[in-house]
Amino acid sequence: MRRAGSRLAQRAALPTAGALAQATKHEGGSHERYDAVGKARTENTAHLKEEEDEGLPNFRKNAPTGLRADLAQKWTQFYAAHPSGKGVDTSDKDPQTYIQQNS
Repeated sequence: MRRAGSRLAQRAALPTAGALAQATKHEGGSHERYDAVGKARTENTAHLKEEEDEGLPNFRKNAPTGLRADLAQKWTQFYAAHPSGKGVDTSDKDPQTYIQQNS
């Protein structure tokens, strides 16, 4: 399914990808390589922090315990049926069509 969050995540990942590309330009073990890898880690940490600071804290604060437990159980069942995403259709989908077909 197409989501604005997915596109946002892809754009946010660009600095990390750029820093990793820089790392490959330097010889392994060199100070330049370590600096570039360090920059990639910093960029990735900043990106993950943004995700953690957005919707998750609000959900954790406001979702009833029963809902959280139910979602955890459903996730566990889903993951057992699809380890590492195996068999999951990740193709791009039109949101309106998806909603019509699944509502």
